[in-house]
Amino acid sequence: MDKIKSLTNKFMTTEKKISDVFYYSYTSLKPFYKLIILMILILASLFLIIYAWQLNKENMVLVASRGGRLNEGVIGSPSVINPLLAVSEADRDLVSLIYSGLLKFDNQGNLTTDLAKSYQISEDGLEYSFTLKNNLTWHDGEKLTADDIVFTINKIKNPALKSPKRINWEGIEIEKIDDKNIKFILIKPYAPFIYNLTLGILPEHLWKDIHAENLALNPLNLSPIGSGPFKIKNIKRNKSGVAEFYDLEPFENYALGEPKIALLRLRFFPNEDELIFAHNRKEIDSWHDFSLANNTTFNINSQKKEYSGSLPRIFGVFLNQNQAEIFIYPEIRQALNLATCRDIITNQILEDGKKVTPIDGLFPPGILNEDEELKNSWEKGLEEAQKILVENSWSKNDETNVVSKSITDKDGRKKEISFSFTLMTSDSPELKKTAEILKGCWEKVGAEVEIKIYESGRLNQDFIPGRKFDALLFGLMVGKEPDPFAYWHSSQRLDPGLNISSYANIKVDNLLEEARETIDKDERFNIYEEINQIITTENPAIFLYSPKFSYFLPTNVKGVEFPRLFSPAERFSGIHDWYIKTDKLWKIFAEPENIIKE
Repeated sequence: MDKIKSLTNKFMTTEKKISDVFYYSYTSLKPFYKLIILMILILASLFLIIYAWQLNKENMVLVASRGGRLNEGVIGSPSVINPLLAVSEADRDLVSLIYSGLLKFDNQGNLTTDLAKSYQISEDGLEYSFTLKNNLTWHDGEKLTADDIVFTINKIKNPALKSPKRINWEGIEIEKIDDKNIKFILIKPYAPFIYNLTLGILPEHLWKDIHAENLALNPLNLSPIGSGPFKIKNIKRNKSGVAEFYDLEPFENYALGEPKIALLRLRFFPNEDELIFAHNRKEIDSWHDFSLANNTTFNINSQKKEYSGSLPRIFGVFLNQNQAEIFIYPEIRQALNLATCRDIITNQILEDGKKVTPIDGLFPPGILNEDEELKNSWEKGLEEAQKILVENSWSKNDETNVVSKSITDKDGRKKEISFSFTLMTSDSPELKKTAEILKGCWEKVGAEVEIKIYESGRLNQDFIPGRKFDALLFGLMVGKEPDPFAYWHSSQRLDPGLNISSYANIKVDNLLEEARETIDKDERFNIYEEINQIITTENPAIFLYSPKFSYFLPTNVKGVEFPRLFSPAERFSGIHDWYIKTDKLWKIFAEPENIIKE
């Protein structure tokens, strides 16, 4: 210890002697030389500062950092936040944020891996083998394995669950190879199967003891745990138990990386008017796809950016021949189609057709062909409709202006049947106005139309499943693979099937089945064209228009590449890359995926 002290004292003494030498040498210099030394020191310091600044500038990069919040407005209220059962848009929005599948759509609308690390398809198209990524977990920290995949697929195939997606999994078996590998085995080739694998996966450890019959009513559907980019932080409900908002926070172990937005709040509104009111009070930042008729009351400022694109969705009037006898007659269905004023609907409601395209077939524009003009004008169609009715012995009552026909029933009794029916739709302003326009147009051909409006939730719950309507003004979603099987095959006439017109045609059934087995895309789309021609000739539905999608976000939300959408919920497909906050870091310390290209 004494030796260390001695050495320390010697060092300090030597250091003092050296500093004293420099001090006395400097003080002994003439003022001129002192000034030169001072200038040299100043210039050296400036050089070092400039060099350090330039070095810092060249090596610093702008990076996306975690932080910020986004308040999104959604019309509707969640009721079944479950990827196997979700039907409403509010449910689908939350499913897309909370759950993840083996695959997902990227920003360009192409399939990419999500939970899957890789996959292979056999040459005959009958086996799909998947390997999961390492260290996958659920929001509650439990390990995610192949068992969860097997459980989810077997559950959706259970008829007792009544999943609307069950039809897409018929005849498909799943085999667990080990904890990270699974194989799907098809009985015969099924062209659209790959898209099934975007289905959100359920955690077996939470759902395994719940019977399929009771699954839809389980509280887990309102407080779900998934493996998607966001997990639930908080839920606020009103006195009736209806959700006012869900607060979501980033999932740190999400398969594609932890999202950067610190808090995402989805606020739910019963209708567009209340959403608009909340926006004008600056209570929400973003929203999507509301009726353009309300634009005049919507204060959109320069702090918002609109993202838009085509949406594979069609709206039409679906005719229920099982409930409304009038629709049994082909000439009545044909007259309705001819007398439908599509151009008036698109012009009067949706600002001269800027946000929609009128259609007269099963598919949105661009699916089978590019946008086409409608074949006939409404005025010409109205003349043809009137002519067809006269040719089939329908006559108009001069007092009521309603056409009718005398028929003989199966018991040999004569009766008068009138061209009268009820048109049912939801309380959306766009659909209510469409219904009024249709009523006016169809009355000119002698129809008597009563309009009934219901809240969309009640419509989906009380009327559509049991097909309790005469005519239904409604929208159908068409996926990336425009397979119309679920909407038009006769096996889908009963709930939970989506053939809401209860349409049945053996030839169409055979073509729909053939299309699913046809791997070649051109051949498959030729079959779709044939199906389209048959259905538009028989008119089980009156097709109206296909909408375009608009999504408004604050300009400070960056990293948004608006995808080619196949459903509104897919606007969140790249949300793990969105960011609000930024920072500057030396390039060597920045993660490459977070660097912002200026």
